[in-house]
Amino acid sequence: MRAFTPYHVHNAFGIEAKVEEQLQPGITISKPGPLAPLAAAIQSAVVQTGQELEGSGVKSFGAFVLRLLDGLKQAGQPFTAASLVEQLAEHFTGFQDEALYSAAAESPPA
Repeated sequence: MRAFTPYHVHNAFGIEAKVEEQLQPGITISKPGPLAPLAAAIQSAVVQTGQELEGSGVKSFGAFVLRLLDGLKQAGQPFTAASLVEQLAEHFTGFQDEALYSAAAESPPA
């Protein structure tokens, strides 16, 4: 996971981070497209997760999830998606995404 590249983001998620722009007939260049920031954020989260996994001594994300589920079982906590997501967010900074939505911040329809 530490070697996850923009190429991997494209292959795994189908997100095209670059767009082609024609300079002249037959001559094009690639430049960052509108989804480039999203692709970069995904890549960063995966690489960071890989580094954190390596630091915790776990060989894979799946092994880490199994360890978390075993911990939940031993603590007598339920196996819910919410409890698993809570544990993942606690251990991996890439899963700690949150935002505050305010309806007052919306612009009124024209």
